[in-house]
Amino acid sequence: QDARQSVTGPALDFCHVAAQRRHRADTALVATGPDADRWLDVAQAFAGPPGPGRAPSAG
Repeated sequence: QDARQSVTGPALDFCHVAAQRRHRADTALVATGPDADRWLDVAQAFAGPPGPGRAPSAG
């Protein structure tokens, strides 16, 4: 609760972002702090270098 860096939001949104099924902008996830923000950009649930991820939805 007192962390300077955090990611909050629904667990399902987190899973979608980590599995690169949804862009983080299309979820209710909130990154607090620059490290948490960067981490959400590279989070993935599979091995290897960070993939390209998903583009935000047009709507």
